[in-house]
Amino acid sequence: TPITKQLFSLEGEHCVTLSTVMPKVSYLLNKALEPVPSDAVCTNVAKMVFKEYVQHRYVELYMDTDNLDALSHGLLFAATYLDPRFKSFEPFVHISNRKACIAFAEKTINKYHNKISQTNLEPELAQPCTKKAKRKVPCEDEDFASFMSASQLNYPEESTSTLNTSALTKEMTRYIHIATQPLNGNPLDWWRDERKLFPELAKVARLVLAVPASSPPTERVSSKLGRVCAKERAHMKPQMADALTFLASNQRWK
Repeated sequence: TPITKQLFSLEGEHCVTLSTVMPKVSYLLNKALEPVPSDAVCTNVAKMVFKEYVQHRYVELYMDTDNLDALSHGLLFAATYLDPRFKSFEPFVHISNRKACIAFAEKTINKYHNKISQTNLEPELAQPCTKKAKRKVPCEDEDFASFMSASQLNYPEESTSTLNTSALTKEMTRYIHIATQPLNGNPLDWWRDERKLFPELAKVARLVLAVPASSPPTERVSSKLGRVCAKERAHMKPQMADALTFLASNQRWK
């Protein structure tokens, strides 16, 4: 079902970053969980109950675009903005709220950038592999792709940031005006390729987009670690356990 497809996609490991949460939750609330007259009564009741849960679990706590000041943090907005596939917040945010969402995301990104500058949190950047083709996210199902292409993109004529003109603000002004990337694009590859054009913004993107959309990928790594650190390997050094777990988790990319 469309609902199952979205839930499984959020639990995957193919570049499923935190930035996919807002578009997919909006798709669930506005399309997949809408009652259908041809469905059984119990199916529509189940949709209604699940929709109420999603509304409370995500929208009221982290995605309330009508009351941004009440949100505890803007991590979801920053992640969505930093994904070149979803940065315009269209069509999953109402047109009347898009500029406010972009401004809120830019404000949050500025805070993260300040923390990176103060605490030296910038991660090391892996060198691109010249022997391998770029990875692509598996194609989305047709319903979600149709939902995302429901209308034409409308970018603001000027940056909506109210911050003073800095290198980061100038980069955000350029970034919001570039074309969005296809749904099967890899945002991590995109930022690796464009880091010279957006050096300050890329620092924040590498940290924010490293957050997974859900916990199952992390739990799978913990399971692999448990199999590596068996009782027969009680004297294994932490460095060796870390290396073997890394290889077990990434062998599919060989």
